[in-house]
Amino acid sequence: MFEKYISYVPERIYEDSTGNTRVYDEMWTADWWWEMQDKIPSGGVVCPVILASDKTQLSGFSGGHQAYPLYLTLGNISKSVRRKSSNHAVSLIGYIPTSEITCFSDPQIPKYRLFHACLKKILEPLKSAGSNGTKLICADGVIRRIFPILAAYVGDHPEQCLVAGCKENRCPICTVPAKSRGDGFLFPLRSQLHTEQVLHLEANGHHPPEFSEWGLRKVFSPFWAGMPHTDIFMCISPDILHQLFLGVFCHLLEWCAQLMGAKRLDECFEALPVYSGLKHFKHGVSNVSKWTGWEYRDMSRSLLGVISGSVDPRVVLVARALLDFITYAGYRRHTTKTLLCIEQALEVFHSHKRVLIDLGVREHFNIPKVHSMQHYVAGIKRLGSADGFNTESSERLHIDYAKRAFKASNHRDYIMQMARWIQRQEAIMKPPHYISVRTLAMEYNAPDFVNTLQDFLQKIDIPGRFTVPNVYDRFNIYKLIHINWSATMDSDIESYRVNAFPERPNSGHGQRSGSKFDTILVTESGNRPQTSKGFQGLRLARIHVIFELPKHLGAFPHPLAYIHWFRPFTNVDPTTHMHQVVQSTRNHMPYSEVISVKRIWRSCVLIPQFSSNRVPSSWTKEDRNMFQMYEENDG
Repeated sequence: MFEKYISYVPERIYEDSTGNTRVYDEMWTADWWWEMQDKIPSGGVVCPVILASDKTQLSGFSGGHQAYPLYLTLGNISKSVRRKSSNHAVSLIGYIPTSEITCFSDPQIPKYRLFHACLKKILEPLKSAGSNGTKLICADGVIRRIFPILAAYVGDHPEQCLVAGCKENRCPICTVPAKSRGDGFLFPLRSQLHTEQVLHLEANGHHPPEFSEWGLRKVFSPFWAGMPHTDIFMCISPDILHQLFLGVFCHLLEWCAQLMGAKRLDECFEALPVYSGLKHFKHGVSNVSKWTGWEYRDMSRSLLGVISGSVDPRVVLVARALLDFITYAGYRRHTTKTLLCIEQALEVFHSHKRVLIDLGVREHFNIPKVHSMQHYVAGIKRLGSADGFNTESSERLHIDYAKRAFKASNHRDYIMQMARWIQRQEAIMKPPHYISVRTLAMEYNAPDFVNTLQDFLQKIDIPGRFTVPNVYDRFNIYKLIHINWSATMDSDIESYRVNAFPERPNSGHGQRSGSKFDTILVTESGNRPQTSKGFQGLRLARIHVIFELPKHLGAFPHPLAYIHWFRPFTNVDPTTHMHQVVQSTRNHMPYSEVISVKRIWRSCVLIPQFSSNRVPSSWTKEDRNMFQMYEENDG
């Protein structure tokens, strides 16, 4: 299902013909992929592994139940697909224990060690596969030698420090001292190789000075040790949600409130005119104790106009620099020009931030999330635009993989029940709905399915075909499709649902639901002329099977449909002004046919003709009386 949204090779994209303005968008357009491609054998395909973890509360008001999901996705898949949880492009690969360990003097050390021990066991297969590669059938059917390599780890600041094995008062990417994070200077980056050497010396009792200087924890066997082609500190990705909106912008809003006063800030937000697309905070912003990232994003769009004229102009300059940085960092597509704008905005902030200290708002800027802005440009160049690694995605995944699973349990030993529930849900979604030809003939009323499909394949030249359909083939079946249809050029497009499924049992103890094979209008020649009116160029049919063409029968761009034809339209009935239709039989050819779903014009409803002496046997007494009453009143 991701065949159209997967890349297997790195790319360098330029905005101009001279090659001076480079574009950074998807992960395969950034530098990391090119570096890895040079490290693996020729002909191999880099598979960037992206991990994300975050602890979440399961119980809303009481109970204290927690879950710690670990998610995995691939950088080969387009970020627009990865971001949508409904696409199922992210997999839950485990739950990390959340037990509180209180039998140690420093509870942080066993917490770190437990985390790394769990991830080391889960990710062990990546070591051999990343070193030697493994042959896999890709989405396009081609067998390639894949090298899965850990490329990015998505998480908030505490999670990043946990992954890096450092204290939370340090940067997980560079070796900045604990009290120098607000200076705005670049410090040497951490190195996985050197860190492993320092941890080895500390474990053997040599106590190297770098261990305390770099703020490392006593995690002597981190999960990333020995991971091929991986530098875990370069895997720490930018996080727009927690670092910028819930971090930098939250601090900026607090500074403005101190300078203006909460009442004045609320009055300015309330005085903003209502405008479509811009959230109006009619009750101000100071009364709510906790905002979401989306609300902070809405506030950031109007904050500069709110504070202008109410605070020192130098503060407005600082606020504009931070808002510029946040806006540019959130771009879905970067160029060397936009990256330069990010650097310039950060430089303006550090050049003028002193005004907040002079006004008594801040004593220092030694804030982890303010320091993290130093690494955004490098992170975008290395991994691609930051919107592909936002913790918004993992926060949304908690609903599907944690909260709903917890709700389905009885809240006792809930982790085991959650894992079992999710495995069953994935088992339902993962395998395609493959149906045998025998089942199609019996349950879908398609006895001549193979013959009509053979006729269809003979009429058109389908590339990749190397066999003919037979009774042993299995087909991927759809239960329904949506057809977009517009009556005129000026009208809105409507979506018509076309169903094709047999009788099926209801869940629980209910009765079986009946089959539903809808009637449709089909274009007779493939494309209906725009000058056509009424039913000209259309013919009525009943759809029985909606299916995909298997790969061994060739490549067809759209799903196919097996239909039973009705006879051509005749004159309309003079009383009802409606067509009377009759289903075609085997004596009136064509009877059945396989067509592309692109030929379906729209769905329609057949109204059966009844009389008071001949009503369906399934009608109840109340139905019969109601019909009799309608007929007597010319209804």
